[in-house]
Amino acid sequence: QGDLAPASTFKVISTTAAVLGGADLNGTYPCPSSYTVSGQTFRNYESEGFGDISLARALEVSCDTVFYRLAYDMWRRDGGSEPSGRTADLFLRTAEGFGLGRRTGVDLPGESTGRVVDRERKKSDYAELSAAYCRRAANGYPEVADPAQAELYRKYATEYCQDGARYRAGDAINFAVGQGDSLATPLQMATIYAAVANGGTLYEPHVAKAIVRPNGDVVRELAPKVNGTLPADARTIAYLQQALSGVPVNGTAHNVFSGFPLDQVPIAAKTGTAEVDGKQTTSWFASFAPANAPRYAVVFMVSQGGTGAGTSGPSVRAVYESLFGIDGSKVDPARSVLRGGAPARSLPRVGQDR
Repeated sequence: QGDLAPASTFKVISTTAAVLGGADLNGTYPCPSSYTVSGQTFRNYESEGFGDISLARALEVSCDTVFYRLAYDMWRRDGGSEPSGRTADLFLRTAEGFGLGRRTGVDLPGESTGRVVDRERKKSDYAELSAAYCRRAANGYPEVADPAQAELYRKYATEYCQDGARYRAGDAINFAVGQGDSLATPLQMATIYAAVANGGTLYEPHVAKAIVRPNGDVVRELAPKVNGTLPADARTIAYLQQALSGVPVNGTAHNVFSGFPLDQVPIAAKTGTAEVDGKQTTSWFASFAPANAPRYAVVFMVSQGGTGAGTSGPSVRAVYESLFGIDGSKVDPARSVLRGGAPARSLPRVGQDR
């Protein structure tokens, strides 16, 4: 039920969208510390530039500006904020193809769909919300104690009142790095990274494996159900797998996995730090392992928790240490929390309680 901006964990989607739009997996792309459009400057999270880099390196170091430019170019190709005809909107459509904006179907009540805001959603939201924002633009936020914060909110309201129905450059740019209006649940991100790991199949997640009578008779086993296929070819998926494998080696998760036996249990990962107005950042860490023969997908999120690597990363490492029986740099399957070092393939024996 947690609706959160997915931040840079979203970049596996953006990379796929860029390739679908003609970006070259073998090409290089500028990664300056900031990118300016129509007088508005969008910065890398830590304002660091890396020069001309590959898309793989952009994922490793989480360069925002590479994806800002790719998204802006596609937005302009679609006609910008005033398109004359049907738009491709590849970033938006690719996100939907990865399962965002709809429920995963998990066997738990109250699952959220997340949120993908496209051009039509912008218009419908504006029809519903514009009157309230226009009143705020005129009357401000007198209940907000901090005058500077109140004025910032009033400026936001004014901007929305005047222009909130259009899909603007800033919407496209923020969407490309998992910010802005886009929202996802941790479970959605887990299914996405599991799909990248398994070659492209989105599965419906389940808590239950079977329905069993009190005497042990199996009523029904719940077979895996396919929800869809990622809109990416085998070459792109292999590229993502390889690029994500570099994040713990020489990317944003390098410090988190220092001393971890990556040569024996390689980890594929992506960090994310979502900026939320008026709150601390949301920490994300999405991963699967072993990267070269995936068995597990682990996604960790801490609301208002700080950075992805600094807060969520150590917990993900601890999960993998428990799964694989890792102590320091040693791997001992006998130490795994799973009996035999792997999930049970058969159902447990169930007997009547005496």
